[in-house]
Amino acid sequence: MKSLFTFLALLWLSITYSQDAFITTWKTDNPGVSEDNQITIPTFPGETYNYSVDWGDGTTDTNIIGNITHTYTIPGTFQVEISGVFPRVYFHNEGDKEKILSVDQWGIINWSSMENAFSGCANLDVNTMDTPMLSNVSDIRYMFYGCTSLVGTNSFNNWDTSNVTRMDSLFAACSLFNQPIGNWNLENVTTIAGLFNGATSFNQDIGNWNVSNVEDMTFTFAQASSFDQYIGDWDVSKVFAMGFMFNGASAFNQNIGNWNVGNVVHMYSMFSGATLFNQPIGNWDTSNVTSTSGMFGAAQAFNQPIGNWNMFNVTNMSSMFSGATNFNQDISNWDVSSVTKMPGMFRYAQVFNQPIGNWNISSITDMSRMFEGALNFNQNLGLWNITSVGTMEDMFLFAGISQSNYDSTLTGWSSKSSLQNNIKFNGGSSTFCAGEGARLKLINQYGWEIIDGGKANCPFITTWKTDNPGLSDDNQITIPTFPGETYNYYVDWGDGTSDTNINGDITHTYEVPGTYQVSIDGTFPRIYFYGNHNPGSNDVLKILSVNQWGTITWTSFESAFEGCSNLDVLAQDIPNLSLVSSLKLMFDSCANLVGNSSINNWDVSNVSNMHGVFANALIFNQSINGWDTSSVTTTSGMFFKARSFNQPLNSWDVSNVEDMSVMYGSADKFNQPLVLWNTTSTKNMNGMFEYAIEFNQPLDSWNVSNVENMQSMFLGARSFNQPLNSWNVSKVSNMYGMFQEADKFNQPLNSWNVSNVENMSSMFWNATSFNQNITDWNVSNVTSMNSTFKNAISFNQDLSNWNIVNVSSMYEMFSATSVTTEIYDKTLIGWSNLSTLKNNVLFDGGNSQYCESEEARQYLIDTYGWTITDGGKSLLCNEDNDFDGVLDHKDNCLNTVPNATVDETGCEIIPGNAILVYGLTPTCPGTTNGSIQVSSSLTDPSYNISLDGPTTITENNVSLNQPYIINNLSTGLYTVEISIPEASYTQSFGIQINEVGSISGKRENLDLKSKSVSYSVQGSHSYKVNINNKETLFNFDSAGPNQIQLNDLNGFNTISISGESDCQGLIEDSFNFSDSVVMYPVNTTDKTFIEGYDEESEVQIFDISGRLLFQKKLQKDKLESIDLESYDSGIYPVKIISNKNTQTFKIIKQ
Repeated sequence: MKSLFTFLALLWLSITYSQDAFITTWKTDNPGVSEDNQITIPTFPGETYNYSVDWGDGTTDTNIIGNITHTYTIPGTFQVEISGVFPRVYFHNEGDKEKILSVDQWGIINWSSMENAFSGCANLDVNTMDTPMLSNVSDIRYMFYGCTSLVGTNSFNNWDTSNVTRMDSLFAACSLFNQPIGNWNLENVTTIAGLFNGATSFNQDIGNWNVSNVEDMTFTFAQASSFDQYIGDWDVSKVFAMGFMFNGASAFNQNIGNWNVGNVVHMYSMFSGATLFNQPIGNWDTSNVTSTSGMFGAAQAFNQPIGNWNMFNVTNMSSMFSGATNFNQDISNWDVSSVTKMPGMFRYAQVFNQPIGNWNISSITDMSRMFEGALNFNQNLGLWNITSVGTMEDMFLFAGISQSNYDSTLTGWSSKSSLQNNIKFNGGSSTFCAGEGARLKLINQYGWEIIDGGKANCPFITTWKTDNPGLSDDNQITIPTFPGETYNYYVDWGDGTSDTNINGDITHTYEVPGTYQVSIDGTFPRIYFYGNHNPGSNDVLKILSVNQWGTITWTSFESAFEGCSNLDVLAQDIPNLSLVSSLKLMFDSCANLVGNSSINNWDVSNVSNMHGVFANALIFNQSINGWDTSSVTTTSGMFFKARSFNQPLNSWDVSNVEDMSVMYGSADKFNQPLVLWNTTSTKNMNGMFEYAIEFNQPLDSWNVSNVENMQSMFLGARSFNQPLNSWNVSKVSNMYGMFQEADKFNQPLNSWNVSNVENMSSMFWNATSFNQNITDWNVSNVTSMNSTFKNAISFNQDLSNWNIVNVSSMYEMFSATSVTTEIYDKTLIGWSNLSTLKNNVLFDGGNSQYCESEEARQYLIDTYGWTITDGGKSLLCNEDNDFDGVLDHKDNCLNTVPNATVDETGCEIIPGNAILVYGLTPTCPGTTNGSIQVSSSLTDPSYNISLDGPTTITENNVSLNQPYIINNLSTGLYTVEISIPEASYTQSFGIQINEVGSISGKRENLDLKSKSVSYSVQGSHSYKVNINNKETLFNFDSAGPNQIQLNDLNGFNTISISGESDCQGLIEDSFNFSDSVVMYPVNTTDKTFIEGYDEESEVQIFDISGRLLFQKKLQKDKLESIDLESYDSGIYPVKIISNKNTQTFKIIKQ
């Protein structure tokens, strides 16, 4: 009955209304921009209007060409009829949008567009049964946007949309609209973005729509919370954007698995809030997708296999599965190498737990909140390359992974070569054991702030091999404890058995020999192998590794693993050393100890004894520069025979260390700066760098004022040669062997106060480079000088001032060493003049010979009973065989030429070859650019230089520390006179300056097969050949003609040939060839030639923009020329096209 009434009413209206008019109903006193008794009809500024209005109050207006406002006598509801030329109504969410109540008739208005026609008209409904004329309409976007009262009629289904291209947000926010529109023709529509966005009542069958030309479906069904129609047959092959398409479409759950989404780029938030959607879309082609951020956010039902999706181009996965509470599919094979953002990706994905630890995340910068609330996720992410990640804030907030996975993750991350600094990382409830060192590295080295569940209650874990040699049987191990400690510990033997309440050593028997991991928990203050001191009494060879230090509170590590030669420390966590004061011999003789970076994080702030910690740890080389050594008093032997160790230690606080003896003894590789060390407390440096054969670092800033023992300090330090003259050695009493075998050391030591030294035996033995003036040393307390300069083959210093009154032994003092006769004479004479000497001294003067000291030497023998061994009396004593006035036993140059001027050593003051003069360059024709160079090996004298010839020059007080050059000389013969006034020395030189000629040449042969070219040249003895900016030199015995052959050329070639001087001219050539064709010259001002093609071809010349300028047929085996004279300067690409191939060249037109 109701339907009949509606039909009759509409029939009456159709009879009553003008069939042509566009009829609407308005309520004037609804909110709007006009007064409460007014309405304004909105038009579009870009259209042409000429229309009439019947205002429904008995008045009309005609010939209206734009907006018009009408004033009614009283406010009320009025029906308005519009006729004429009225192409568009245009509310655009403005004006009197709330005053219009309905469209009562569309009429025969020829609409041009409905874009934003009724946008924002919240009170509007369409009651009419006729349809708008849309034949000229291509755009109906936002037509009913925000029309929250729109119900419409089934006449909507008859609309002709065949010419429409845009339907963006057509029914957006039309919360009541639910009319059938399945008959609409969308074949020309390119975008339906937001079409039903917020149309919460819409649920009509539109599965037959032809959307084959649609490109944008962004927000199409967003918040269309009632929509659940089958659209699985839609052709979406042209769609590139599906972002937010089903966002909030909480009823939708239709199969769209066959959609061709191969062109889709945007899928961000596509199913976010689609709480029922769970359809198979695993076969989608996602190869072009770049963003999946929020794609399944809060898609609570979704759990489909999508592991085969191609994600290579995706860059943003932010919040992709955030709130996808049922999703748990294997996506481990996804290629995420292009992704840069993953914040919140699995946030509150409560059941997700898939192995994604192998993902390539090297491009990712943001992982904040990635697993927040992902309660079930528990995977090892240690392989992830997080080097680009800049934020991890709240990454595992309200979540957490297992201890083992967290340990592995921290360990893997910290091992990366570089990481971002100052990261805030939240590990949630995750706890660590083995990852402690890695965690500290992230904090200390990279400044990370880490929030997590803290350190777990972790056992001390080690690995043993029962059948390695040991005291126990081959199926047993014995855990060694220290007798003076109190124990109460638990052991899990790794074979399914355990023991509890253990108070000391315990031996366990396994059913079969093998390798087992042993866990110790409880009160276990020390492990004590003490192997080197008690060999064969324990199982030092059976323990293989420390895998975890655990939370054991240790009291001492003295001799803990001493002698455990198979041991390595694999543990990444940090031992609790808060009660430990001694690490003495902890890893002594652990020959296989490698360790890891976590050792650098050990808290050794309470340790005072580090004697021999890494002694004989042959391959240990971990950084420990982070150790707090401020409490340490002894480092003796710490790195003795740690033959691989070479790590920086310059930041160590050694201010309390008293004993550094043998600290780096035989540390073969050690060579790190120690200049910052404060050694004021050190007393013993005995053998400190003994046989540290690579060490050569400055130590002159050290304060050694309290050192008493420097015996063998640099013994065998074969590379050491640093200044030490500033050292205060006044308290040192023992310098035995201090520089023995330090064969490179040769630094001044003349400032040393050695007045307390008693033993200098072997001090410079085999210091083969040492030869410094130490004549003023106060050696009055020295008693032993055995082998002091033995084999110090460079030493030749006067020791006549040495007060050797207390020296009782000089055995082999200069053995295998030979000082000059003059020095030996002075030394013996000086010693013989001392008031008293020790009797019966054995003195070895090496191979030194005496002359003037013959009486002094005999006096030492006769008066004090000395036994002197030396080279005997000089055969040249008191002779002058070269008559230079210097006795031969003092003469260093025994064959001086007659009448030469010599110095006190008998050598010529000015050697004949000390001054060199020669012509530097020839001159060019017609120019004066020749030159003469004067140089000298003598840098001290001041020279007078005069030049006589075509040019005359005189220069006095010239320094020849750098060569002196006389320029701008013309051709001719010159006389150069060099004099040294202070030496009364003069020498003359004759120099001829010649003129160079011009060079000439031509290309003689160009061989296509061998890719070579030859030139005939003449005019110069040498040529510089520039081949494509690479220079080659050619030298000849004559000025030519000569042949220059260039081989192995390819493609474009520019050749220039110049002589020994730039003024000789330049030969230039250029050509371009391939396997069969050559073009030359390719750097030209007019013509270029082509030859070498073996079939008919065509040449084409283009400008740089690709425009064809010239083409010509080429005849087989014929030389062709192309005239380029009229072309502008520039680069011209060239193609030569034959049946076989196309070859490309380029011409440079000058």
